Amino acid sequence: MSHLFRVAASLDSMVVGESQILGQVKDAYAASHTSGNCRGSPASLLSQVLLGGQRVRSETRVAAKAVSISSAAVELARSIFDHLEDKTAMVIGAGEMGEQTVRHLQGNGIGLSW
Repeated sequence: MSHLFRVAASLDSMVVGESQILGQVKDAYAASHTSGNCRGSPASLLSQVLLGGQRVRSETRVAAKAVSISSAAVELARSIFDHLEDKTAMVIGAGEMGEQTVRHLQGNGIGLSW
């Protein structure tokens, strides 16, 4: 049970403080609740897990730094290069992570190849 709380609080994530895992737990809970597969004690437990994860994010500084793989990658690039404005990046992949990476790159002045 403690593992579930640690996962929802993003303490066991590759990037501590990232919010995607809590969102995935929330989506899984909603889907199981809607389908009628989550009732009684499991529903109560998951409700507490979600509240705990939200409290960790709002009451601590766990999400103060890079909170996703894509933002951590951009921070790493910033630490390697003096400046990023004259750099170009190519994102290989699709979906939410790809879109998030593009947003972080553009927000840091990196040109993108399409």
